[in-house]
Amino acid sequence: MRSLQLLAQTSARIAGINPRSRAFIANNPEDNTTFVAFEDSTSSNIRVLLNGIAPDDALAFVELARVPIVDQQFKGKAIVGFTYLADQQVACLAARNGDIMLFSKERFDNGEEALEIVGSVDTGIEAMAWSPDQDLVVLVTGHRNVLEMTQDFDTITEFPLHVEEQGEGVQHSVGWGRKETQFHGSAGKQAALNKVDTSKFTLSEDDDHNARIAWRGDGSFFVVSDIDQQKSARVARIYNREGILQNTSEPVDRLEHVLDWRPSGNLIVSSQRLPHRHDIVFLERNGLRHGEFTLREKTNHKLLEVSWNADSTMLAVWLEAENAAGKRQKTVQLWTANNYYWYMKQHLVFANDEDIVGFQWDVESPLCAHIATSGCQYHKYNYATNVIASTSVEEDNAGYVAVIDGEFKISDNEPSAHDETYRRVERGARIVLATQLKPNLVLQMPRGNLETVSPRAFVLARIREDVKALDYRPAFIACRRNRIDLNILYDEDPELFFENIPKFIEQVPEVDHLNLFLSNLKNEDTTKTLYQRLGKSDDSSSEVSGKVNKICKAFRDVLMDLGRDQYIQSILSTYVKSTPPDLESALQLLADIKQTSVSKAEEALAYTIFLCDADSLYNVALGMYNFSLVLMVAQQAQKDPREYLPFLQELQKLEKFYQRFRIDDYLKRYASALRNLTRAGDEHFDELLNYMRKHTLYKVALEEYANNPEKKNVILNAYAEHLADTSAYDESAIVYQLCNEMEKALNSYRLAGSWREAFAMANQLQHSEDDIQGLAYDLMEYLKDKSRFDEAAIVAVDYAKDVEEAVDCLLRGSHWQEAIRVSHTQNRSDLIETHVKPGLFDGYSQMDEDLNDMSSQFHKQKDRLKELREKKPEPTAVLPHDESLDNIDMFSDTTSMFSQFTRYTSASSRMSTLSSVSSKASRKSSRVRRREQRKKERGKKGTIYEEEYLVKSIKKLCEKATTMQNDVRSLLSVLVPFGYMDEARNIQEKFAQILVEFKEAIPTVFVPLQLPLGKYATQEEIDAAKEPVSIEKPTMQDIDWKLQILS
Repeated sequence: MRSLQLLAQTSARIAGINPRSRAFIANNPEDNTTFVAFEDSTSSNIRVLLNGIAPDDALAFVELARVPIVDQQFKGKAIVGFTYLADQQVACLAARNGDIMLFSKERFDNGEEALEIVGSVDTGIEAMAWSPDQDLVVLVTGHRNVLEMTQDFDTITEFPLHVEEQGEGVQHSVGWGRKETQFHGSAGKQAALNKVDTSKFTLSEDDDHNARIAWRGDGSFFVVSDIDQQKSARVARIYNREGILQNTSEPVDRLEHVLDWRPSGNLIVSSQRLPHRHDIVFLERNGLRHGEFTLREKTNHKLLEVSWNADSTMLAVWLEAENAAGKRQKTVQLWTANNYYWYMKQHLVFANDEDIVGFQWDVESPLCAHIATSGCQYHKYNYATNVIASTSVEEDNAGYVAVIDGEFKISDNEPSAHDETYRRVERGARIVLATQLKPNLVLQMPRGNLETVSPRAFVLARIREDVKALDYRPAFIACRRNRIDLNILYDEDPELFFENIPKFIEQVPEVDHLNLFLSNLKNEDTTKTLYQRLGKSDDSSSEVSGKVNKICKAFRDVLMDLGRDQYIQSILSTYVKSTPPDLESALQLLADIKQTSVSKAEEALAYTIFLCDADSLYNVALGMYNFSLVLMVAQQAQKDPREYLPFLQELQKLEKFYQRFRIDDYLKRYASALRNLTRAGDEHFDELLNYMRKHTLYKVALEEYANNPEKKNVILNAYAEHLADTSAYDESAIVYQLCNEMEKALNSYRLAGSWREAFAMANQLQHSEDDIQGLAYDLMEYLKDKSRFDEAAIVAVDYAKDVEEAVDCLLRGSHWQEAIRVSHTQNRSDLIETHVKPGLFDGYSQMDEDLNDMSSQFHKQKDRLKELREKKPEPTAVLPHDESLDNIDMFSDTTSMFSQFTRYTSASSRMSTLSSVSSKASRKSSRVRRREQRKKERGKKGTIYEEEYLVKSIKKLCEKATTMQNDVRSLLSVLVPFGYMDEARNIQEKFAQILVEFKEAIPTVFVPLQLPLGKYATQEEIDAAKEPVSIEKPTMQDIDWKLQILS
């Protein structure tokens, strides 16, 4: 019964939002300030703005910093995540190119640079999400690895996203709630054995192919959704806080990219696009499907994002669909649930086809939303719930309470949702008479006086009759008197009206009346919106494309024939009312009138200024390069002469095309300004180059000078320098070649590390051997810094002619056999003794040391684990809460209302009598949680976390040993031929013993953790013991790595 009402709204302007890309919003709940990050619409930059710092306007947004988008392929999608970090008091932004940036208001206030780049991921970033306590951040890299880091950006773990394993949670399933144990009706138990055929699964056509991350409200789990190429479907994988895979979602055909985890923890939300409908689907933490609801939209739409509010009561669905006008528009729907039924409480649609390009719930106020629109506006909406009940007496004497779910329900046999045959009148009033010729009704009030009213139904019926009879004057007067939209005169019968426009002007000749009619025109059919006939249903769009322009042109043609001077105001109205306004034609008409009568032109101009913005009219006149017209507009608009006269006087002194350049630059028509500057003469070429660089107009300049090779080469040179400055060295080298700057092209290839192209260019330029060797050493250093040792060796041999350096590079990269091959093929067998053998012995020494360390660590941790598990636990003084109660399905998802302080409890359906333990855990301070996490990571001896730490450490040793088999084989195959038999045998026997010990220990080490609680266990230890961790056994794959000669 509770409906959503808007309590308050605040708005501010954000200049430069790109309507084709998303704006990201992050709010600071401490001082109610808001960060906004977006891509600029006029340049390739990421801009970050903040409000609340301007002294004169707290709502105004001030730019903190802007970051260039170097790689243009990321334009429109350069930002992947944006979050405010309360502890550090900074906003964190992750860019798709891999950069992680922090923006600080404090540094900005101190006059320092607000931007700080704290690190970069070489392979790029596809998604970012901070944990609710902001102690951890999870990234999905460009190579589809999941990277988990601390708040100081120290790496905790990194692992591949797409794996065959289903997760640890699968091992502990006892069948409750599974398909095999459910009732299948007449199909019988055989239905449980049917496997889902995933080979026919496809991706949704609306999937954006990007990864998504979402955390559970208590920060103990997170989910990652991405397209698994092997399965050709999108899969959601659930991990615990340590990054260990717990569960994988059940196969869902056409599962889409949207993703969020309900803060209360019981549901993960996504969407599924089916051929006949579009569902919002829910998954449980174990990955199983748990209900859905269907969106109202059927076709021609796609989902952008979904988002839960802070207390899990409201779900925002951000989508793009066709509006009533047939245009695609981005809007937001607000849904809530009660007793498993979903109600759409609000549908946020902005006027003028504005898109919602940014949406974010407030982190603390559950019913507060932050919105950014394509119209460069920021809105903050504060909602409240209210019961809306009827207050009037109807014919059926019923009491109504509005329950909003986004649909208006009526009986199927009703002709209309609204009954026009009933109208309310004042209590005690009596109907005396309904007149026949006029749409009037006479009422006698309780006081005895008579009143005449014009019911809307009477008026509309009369207007329709007059329009049909071509009596336009009485219809027009009735509309004007009763405030009926004048569009009905056309919309009632468009073809009839269009054919009789001369008759309409004949019957309504007053200029003011014609101006009123023209100014009220809009591209909408009012017979489908405001004045739909009773019982008449029409599903077609109410948007009428081109209606206003069509009527304006027809009126203008007729009025020009009747007399331009007589109807000049109405003719100007047709120009101004056109979509878009044709102000240039209107000003051209005024210029023509001025030739015959200055006074009439000034009078008409005053009327035009009344219709539209004077500054816009002034700029249009200036853009026509007509100074007399500009002066007339400025004078009629009563602009201060001190503002415009000096500027106009300065312009009049300039040469024609340079004058136009200055005008276009003033009007920010930069491309047109550059074209005029090219026509201003060669003496302005240097200025043209600077202007081109300032506004990045290299392509426009190249078009203008396409037939001038000399100047074209200068522009290409400048363009290449620009590319080099933005680190696009490969492309810079290509452009340098176009302008025959081969040396600069060579340098760009060198900076890019493109050694093949660089040496080809050097040979083409006929560089000396010394120069080529110097280039080779530069490129070798670059390749070694990038750990590309095999390529560095090729450069050393082929171009530096330095075989020793090549062998060193190969030895550093552990390419033993290649180092031997190069030594012999280059006739440097002496390097075998001086470089290869010492390098091999160093490799043996390092391997021997690593194996000793592994063995020592393994035995110490294994013995400690055995001691820990054999120790008898003390009696438990505190009975921990049973977490299995959290998953009882008999409770409704909306059984009780939650405040913003209980949104991070582990399950929304927990009984109130059992909620005390979880509420204590949810109120833990951030400092306590960080302390417990550090304890867990250290695994200090004697703590509850020690067993888990030891098991994880042994698992890492097993995984490391598996990957070392190829390395050991490679080393052994080189040690033996050089006579290091004892050393090779030592390595083989030691490593074989380690593998045997590791495999024998796996069954005893990797068992469910016991987590014994002491008598005086802390609350944190009790909470940790509620969900004992089960660590997956490592898989040690055997390969043929031994040498038989050493056995």
